[in-house]
Amino acid sequence: MTVNGKTMSSIDPTTAAHSFAVPGLGVNVPLLGVDDNAPAGATNTVVFSFKVPASGIFHWQCFVPCAAGTLYGLGGPMQTLGFMDGQIEVGS
Repeated sequence: MTVNGKTMSSIDPTTAAHSFAVPGLGVNVPLLGVDDNAPAGATNTVVFSFKVPASGIFHWQCFVPCAAGTLYGLGGPMQTLGFMDGQIEVGS
C-alpha cells in the first residue's frame, strides 16, 4: 500500500484509526490515523489493490473499534451497513 505516496508494507498497530478488511478474501488493510499534531482538516491518502479470485458478494468491515460510549466500541457506526461495514459485489 501507499500512504500519502510512501510505500508501506505495515504500520505500527497503535497508529491504526480504522481497517478495511474482507475476511472472505484474506484482505486486511490497516488505515493510518492522522497525527494528533496535524493541522485541522488534514487527511491521509491510502492506496492499495487486491485480486478477487471469483465473482460473488464479499462482506467488508472495519475491525478497529471506534464507537465511543458503546460496549467495547463495537456499537453504533460499527454496526451500520455502509458506514463501517458493507459489501463488495464482484461480477464475472
